[in-house]
Amino acid sequence: MGKQRASRADFIRDANPTRCPDYTLADVMAIRALQTGTASADQQKMALDYIINILCDTYGNPWRVDTSAKDVAIGRMAAGQNIVHILNSATSSTSSTELAAKVAARRSFKQEDEK
Repeated sequence: MGKQRASRADFIRDANPTRCPDYTLADVMAIRALQTGTASADQQKMALDYIINILCDTYGNPWRVDTSAKDVAIGRMAAGQNIVHILNSATSSTSSTELAAKVAARRSFKQEDEK
């Protein structure tokens, strides 16, 4: 498993992509704040940077000698590429009002399902 480090400069990249990469306390706090919806603008940027560049290794080289490790690395990279695509290129013809209505309907359906 990855280890908490003082800074990203101290990260040691593990050759095995199935292991959690190193992280800083700030990375952990940023991701947790993102999850709870309380992240500041800087924390949001830090969390996405960590997810895209460290967890997914989006711009890394997925080649590994071990085929299963290579497959995991390719999967991580693909997840990162999808996040980057959504952030930079994905178009949405759905208005924010329609999206809000879909979210509300999904929540309502989920609450009914839990009863």
